[in-house]
Amino acid sequence: MPEEGGGAVRFRFVAEGISLSRLPLHRTTEYLELLADLLGRVPEVHLVSVAEGSLAVLAEAEPAVAASLRGRLHDAMRPDGGGPRAAWERLDAALAKDQAHATLQEETEGGVVIAFPGVRAGVGAAVPFWQPDELRGRLVRLGGRREDKSGQVENAAGLSAFRCGEGLARALRAHLFETVALHGRGRWQRDAFGRWRRLDFEATGFAPLRDDGIAAVWQDIAGAGGLGLRPEDEGDPAQALARLRAS
Repeated sequence: MPEEGGGAVRFRFVAEGISLSRLPLHRTTEYLELLADLLGRVPEVHLVSVAEGSLAVLAEAEPAVAASLRGRLHDAMRPDGGGPRAAWERLDAALAKDQAHATLQEETEGGVVIAFPGVRAGVGAAVPFWQPDELRGRLVRLGGRREDKSGQVENAAGLSAFRCGEGLARALRAHLFETVALHGRGRWQRDAFGRWRRLDFEATGFAPLRDDGIAAVWQDIAGAGGLGLRPEDEGDPAQALARLRAS
């Protein structure tokens, strides 16, 4: 570990509500990984210590990266902060899961301070509400009790859970590991930071979706009359779309 001083900047991350002595080792490692993501995963940032009691991590940044790291942390505090903001959200979500909250503070006077509300994010959140909704993805699981079935679909956002009745679950069984569009209603909430989250999804119907390649889709369009496409367009779909949009 680097020696203290010499213009190095230290950052202390403290998670309230987590007892280090009771936190599983793999979970402690996950928090260190999430913190490394937030700090940029650069070789000039080092672990100094992990203290007992609440989860408290001390990290040190070499002078060469101190300014860029401060800029990264400022980006993490902005809703449009890109990668740093996404890293902040992942760490905040982990804290909420463990019923905790945290701060990250630069150990210099007037240094940057970042709050992670974690479990406190529900304070000031909007009242949840139901609305007509749709959930699309690859059906990867079906289960549950006789009258109260549940399942999961997987898409670009990850795994999403849903609930449904026995009749719909029976119909979905034939489409396990296929792509479907579930119709029904979703329960949504906006948290204190303006982020929308689906809390629940109740499916009442579905439609199977095809996962065809571009060649098969092209043949379907041609079979429907071409819709303005030309035979020579097949070799360059991007150029064909640009021409159609300009027409």
